Amino acid sequence: MIALGTGANAAMFSVIHGVLLQSPFTDPDRIAIVRLVAPDRGATAAISVPQYQSLAASPGPFEAVAALGAGTRPTLAGLGEARRFNDECVTASMFRVLATPPLLGRVLSDADDRPGAPRVVVLSYDFWRRELGGSADVLGRSVTIDATPATIVGVMPRRFSGPLSHNNNDGWMPLGSAFSTGASPGCRVLGLAPAWSVNVFVRLAPGASFDGAAAQATASAGIEHIATANGKLGAHLTLTPIEEHTFDDVRTPLLALLGAVGLVLLIACANVANLQLERVFGRRRELAVRMAIGATRARVVRQALLENVLLYLAGCAAGALIAGWTLDLIVALMPGSVPHLNDIHLDARVLSATFAVSAIAGLVVGVAPALQASSPSLIDDLRASFRTATPRGVRLRRALVIGQVALSLTLLVGAALMIRTFLTLRPTNPGFTSSDKVTTTIRLQGTRAAEPGVFFGELLDRVSRLPGVQGVTGSTYLPVSGSVGIATVRTGDTPVEVLSGIVMPNYFDEMRIPVVRGRAFDTADGRGTPPVAIVNEAFLRRLGPGRASLGATIEVTGLDRRTEPRQIVGIIHDTRSNGGDTRSRPELYVPFAQAPYPALSVIVRTANPRDARLQSDIRKAIAAVDPAQVPDRVIPLEDLLDARVATWRFGAWLLGVFAGMALLLAAVGLAASIAWWVTQRTREIGVRMALGADAAHVARMVVRQALLMAGAGIALGLAGAAASTRLIESWLYGVKPLDVPTFAWSAAGMFVVALLASYLPVRRAARVDPLIALRAE
Repeated sequence: MIALGTGANAAMFSVIHGVLLQSPFTDPDRIAIVRLVAPDRGATAAISVPQYQSLAASPGPFEAVAALGAGTRPTLAGLGEARRFNDECVTASMFRVLATPPLLGRVLSDADDRPGAPRVVVLSYDFWRRELGGSADVLGRSVTIDATPATIVGVMPRRFSGPLSHNNNDGWMPLGSAFSTGASPGCRVLGLAPAWSVNVFVRLAPGASFDGAAAQATASAGIEHIATANGKLGAHLTLTPIEEHTFDDVRTPLLALLGAVGLVLLIACANVANLQLERVFGRRRELAVRMAIGATRARVVRQALLENVLLYLAGCAAGALIAGWTLDLIVALMPGSVPHLNDIHLDARVLSATFAVSAIAGLVVGVAPALQASSPSLIDDLRASFRTATPRGVRLRRALVIGQVALSLTLLVGAALMIRTFLTLRPTNPGFTSSDKVTTTIRLQGTRAAEPGVFFGELLDRVSRLPGVQGVTGSTYLPVSGSVGIATVRTGDTPVEVLSGIVMPNYFDEMRIPVVRGRAFDTADGRGTPPVAIVNEAFLRRLGPGRASLGATIEVTGLDRRTEPRQIVGIIHDTRSNGGDTRSRPELYVPFAQAPYPALSVIVRTANPRDARLQSDIRKAIAAVDPAQVPDRVIPLEDLLDARVATWRFGAWLLGVFAGMALLLAAVGLAASIAWWVTQRTREIGVRMALGADAAHVARMVVRQALLMAGAGIALGLAGAAASTRLIESWLYGVKPLDVPTFAWSAAGMFVVALLASYLPVRRAARVDPLIALRAE
């Protein structure tokens, strides 16, 4: 029991320690992300480039001001096989804001930020270890990024993953040269000219407050008089501490899980205390003799506490092994977006804290058994022997069992709510088929980007002839996966933004998305033919039948930023748009031939999407068309969908496991307590049976005792769950924190567990031989 409780806590504390308690930045409490509050909208982290430049140039309460743009996931060559490079584009001042020294070489300098400066790149620790084997001679090596030469000038330490702590960062490139053009190799500022914007981070001067610094910076930089990215005036700045921004989405869930695993430890401790009380009762003759021949109460207490602490430390050692085995599983279940995911491990600090907690728990939990073991009334208890009178300590034992049941039910309710959320969000029927698909995304580089139709036409033809391929299509938009395009639709004065995809003619057929009215695209929908579009049912509900219907003409500004009228020729059934909720959103599709786009997700239908040979053949087909074009990962489409619900799967699994452990421990504690109660009343049971009571009567008496304790625990547990489920409210979807059916079914489940736990004690009581019971006394 101690091993289960301490092992689960050590594993979960390793997660908390790795994610929340170690910062790669120097003085992180002085670092903030800048948000802009405009008069007509809420706070946004998108700061217009003129506003950033004024803020960086003005005297203010900041030691450093830096900007973060957008990486383009360029193609990196020169380190073996060409690959995608997950770059993060920052101004050189970002490294002064974060103040993390490099592991090797240097960070970006102001000279690297100037237009026309030679391209340089600073690598992340993970990329350096993974792709270069941690080679010390990496500095000065030349690579090409989107066919532009660049020099590796530094490597950052392990925990450093940029201002937003993204786990998949491969390196950092200078953003400054993109300010004049909007883009440079591998980097771009956000949005479109002239509404370019960046994310801004600052380091406060010592002693400055966030609110005061924001007000001072707004005034000194003249933010109110500089247009925002959408052309508005009158905005002001606010500052959000970087750790609050980074961990806001994960802190509460992780702490809730830590609290849950803490409850498991409490239940284990209650069980141990219960069993120790029973052990003391079994040793009462020995302890009475010790005290009779001169042992002081302090000495007996010291002996009992020492035995308990040693027991806990031995259990903790076994728990450390359990933690080591289970931590990898916990990390594998965690969403990839959790910051510092790669830094979670069981280290000496976590183990030391676990052993310290175990020693303290051993002392605290051992107090009651130790006092019972040294009670001056021990001789009276011996004289009482097996009378029907209730021995001392029985109330404490009952209270411990009731507490175990209450804590277990609290965990069970939380787990049930999370499991219901996960089952609601898990896209078992997202409106299209995913189990027979494998996909990869290709973003064309160089001259190929000018003629995407030629490249993708040849590629899809090659892939369709591969062994095991049953069909192939392409789209810029994958439902649920997070790969989303936005189009603006006008049918009157008010523009409406909708999700948009550019698709091959057979897309709806291959994805098994039914066309409920009208027609699908065909090969006749090409350049030179009237522009057409297909929309979903949610699109019609959003715009209404008066503005959009089958055959209506709408004005569409698409991914290519061209605006043209399109006729709606088909209406499809709704599909899931987002992994985080089940709502369908307005969607609009246009044929690839009428709007060729240089980035496309290739979707292959096959009987075995996890066939590694097929995935390799797809990569070879891409290289055969043009070896300079590097695809993203070739993975089953179902894996992309699973990634969208990883947060809820993580919570459901862990809370479910913790609740299962709690139920097991509570059942053991309840069974042990009832068995002890039967033992103490053996003579009474013998008398009852000698006077004519049958086995059924005795069984009902024992079960009633078990259910009385379980009922009290269930009542307390429901109250505790009502108070604690609000901690996971932000995690829940489609179910309320006080969902009555969930509470009712959880209470019923706890009731069944109590019945099962009483089975062995009931059977033992029903088999008492009256003659033997009376003779034993």
